[in-house]
Amino acid sequence: MTSILTDLKYALRGLLRTPGFTIVALLTLALGIGANSAIFSVVNGVVLKPLGYPEPERLMFITSQFPTLGFDKFWISPPEYFEFRERNRAFEEVGAYSIQASNLGDAGTEPMRVTTGLVTAPLLRALGVAPERGRSLSEEDNLPNAPDVGLLSHELWQRAFNGDPGVVGRAIDVDGTRTTVVGIMPPRYDIHDQGVELWLPITLDPANRVQGRGSHFLYLVGRLKPGLTPVQGNSDIQAILQRYEAENPPPAPGAQGNGVHAPNRTNHRLQMEPLQSEVVGTARKALLVLQGAVVFVLLIACANMANLLLARAESRHKEFAIRSALGADRMRLLRQFVTEGVLLSLLGGVLGLTLAFLGVRALLKANEDSIPRSTEVGVDPAVLAVTLVVAVGTGVIFGLAPMMHLGQRGVSRALKEGGRRSTATLGRLRLRRSLVIAEVGLAVVLVIGAGLMLRSFWNLMNVDAGFDRRNLSTFGLVLPAATYQDANRRVQLFSEVTTRLAQLPGVQSAAAMTGLPPRRQVNANDTQIEGLVPGPDTPPQNVDY
Repeated sequence: MTSILTDLKYALRGLLRTPGFTIVALLTLALGIGANSAIFSVVNGVVLKPLGYPEPERLMFITSQFPTLGFDKFWISPPEYFEFRERNRAFEEVGAYSIQASNLGDAGTEPMRVTTGLVTAPLLRALGVAPERGRSLSEEDNLPNAPDVGLLSHELWQRAFNGDPGVVGRAIDVDGTRTTVVGIMPPRYDIHDQGVELWLPITLDPANRVQGRGSHFLYLVGRLKPGLTPVQGNSDIQAILQRYEAENPPPAPGAQGNGVHAPNRTNHRLQMEPLQSEVVGTARKALLVLQGAVVFVLLIACANMANLLLARAESRHKEFAIRSALGADRMRLLRQFVTEGVLLSLLGGVLGLTLAFLGVRALLKANEDSIPRSTEVGVDPAVLAVTLVVAVGTGVIFGLAPMMHLGQRGVSRALKEGGRRSTATLGRLRLRRSLVIAEVGLAVVLVIGAGLMLRSFWNLMNVDAGFDRRNLSTFGLVLPAATYQDANRRVQLFSEVTTRLAQLPGVQSAAAMTGLPPRRQVNANDTQIEGLVPGPDTPPQNVDY
């Protein structure tokens, strides 16, 4: 320990004696290590870290397909959900859900828009989630005419109700309906990375197996039985499809179909994939490519550092020679060099971690909605461990660079030269030139990749949408279902809204379109304002209704 402390003190004094070299080296390492730590933070949180459920590898995301209509992932109807639950043999539990926006209001709190998960009680059992307070949802909560109940996310409980435990059992206003809060979910629990803040039971009628078959709005999540693989689960799905086809054969040519629209392997297929793969989606490839790019940045930093240390070693060869002549063996000098390299790398790693922390915060602030599982991204212990390994590894490699000056002939030549200025040998010059060539080669690869990415981005930004998108402002408006149950009243409201919007100064025209995501009742409607077009020279105005 005494020798190590002596080496550290000597290395620190050496770095302080050469502030120019130290600053350049630290900045070089900080950029390389910081970029890798920042991107690895995202890769770790999005791709590598498992989902926050018990045994998440057993969770499967189940959807349907309509190849003839061009839908790769389509919803599932309530009758298909009930039949799938009854007939499957591979899944321990299967639940269904749909996502919508809701208006939340309560005495003493500001009205707010929240993301709501309409779920079946088995979904919570499939995910392995139990409320931290109160009770979970039951099968009876999903039946028609059941009391209106719901669960709050931990984050919504803290934000809207200040963590008041008395909110459990209290009625709050959800879309104009008095809904009793029966429980609080644990922190950071979600469905499909949708940012769910309110969990409500969706109303499904198990007896309605025909009329609702054509109404598709559910996604399914199933938990495989212990010991079963996704391949076995997919085989079970194919067996269910065979049974569907046998029960609902296609109509003969020219005959009228029965309108059942059951899934089959030719038109309306069922499919599954691991839930984590579905949540991450195409971001996995993009993040891995980005991680590879910043590894190139680190390699450039390493090559640059090796060149800096070789150049610095040229000015220290007499020091190495004198220490060798005084009795220091190669291992003793090697330990000194490695200590200097590791110290330099650790200091650069600390600075790099600071840059990584700031970079991750800036990235999330700018693109939080476009990054899957953004709540899981951060500079956590795994990122610190990887940064430490990278810093120590690069430090050890850097420390080996001056060993080229420790040959016996190099020592004798350095002592004979005395005060004369020496030049690098042909071998060291070749090594330094090779490092420069490697830096330039890696930089060219990065520049070409960045250019292709910018060109692709430019092409995407200039895709012809079929209409003029300039000066177009859009926003959504969710109407409380309890207040606007009558379709004529909804039409009247939106007619008045669009008329008043069109009369605002600078507005050229206004229009509305409707969407049909499911509400608490299966056949209720939702409506959204989708267009507000200001004049050519007028900035969009904030309109609050």
